[in-house]
Amino acid sequence: MNFRSVVFILVLVAIPANICSAAEIDARRASVAGHLAKEFAGLGIHKVYIPDFCDSTSRPSDLGAFFAATFSELIAKKAKGFVVESRIDGHHFLQQNNFTDCNLIRPEVLSKFSSALSVDSVLSARLSGDKDSYSMDFILRDLSGKELSYSHYSEPRYAQTEALFPASSSPPGWPFCFAALDGVSTPKGVHVPNPDPGIAHGTHGTIVISSLITATGKIDQIRLVHGLTPEIDSAVIEVLKSWRFEPARDADGNAVSVRAPLLFSFYRM
Repeated sequence: MNFRSVVFILVLVAIPANICSAAEIDARRASVAGHLAKEFAGLGIHKVYIPDFCDSTSRPSDLGAFFAATFSELIAKKAKGFVVESRIDGHHFLQQNNFTDCNLIRPEVLSKFSSALSVDSVLSARLSGDKDSYSMDFILRDLSGKELSYSHYSEPRYAQTEALFPASSSPPGWPFCFAALDGVSTPKGVHVPNPDPGIAHGTHGTIVISSLITATGKIDQIRLVHGLTPEIDSAVIEVLKSWRFEPARDADGNAVSVRAPLLFSFYRM
């Protein structure tokens, strides 16, 4: 029986480390976002901002930026009776004033931010993880620092999520750029040949590759996240070196580098 290489799938949603359906992780995130939106609607808030979930030293992190951007988008879709402030606008204001999302813990910075954008609450999260999962403690606070809402969430580690890190960032190191989040577009393939299907004879499964698609449309920093066999993995990585893209662009139209998970599936025919 022969095998055939399926055309690569460039996706930006999570795929489990054991290559299960991406629907499970989407459903988990959507469910908790719906729960949060419903709770926020009954608290009398009008506009909430969701900054990067900063690390324990109050510095920006790629992981915290990804989850904050993801939940900001999901909660905004479910919001009723309140609005979620655009992270694009929030980042513009902060960059213009030489701040980052993590500086919002300072009362004077939060005061300037809330005055400029009419924000009356901030959703932060304590983010932690182990070898099997990520956990988040969501905390909604008003401008005085009073806790309005608390919710815990966890999800298993997925190959597709892991392939997003390290994320690309602007030269100063912040904000972090993720395709299809915070107004960043998705890179479009210009020259993306498949590996020779013959390399997978006798093998069935999926390879997940983490790669950086640069602002010039080239592939860089290739990393194997989930492989099949050394021979197949090497052949796929070799083909990737020739790929070219129309690069991702941020909300201002500037070409940016983004970390892009690439999925190659080989099916029995």
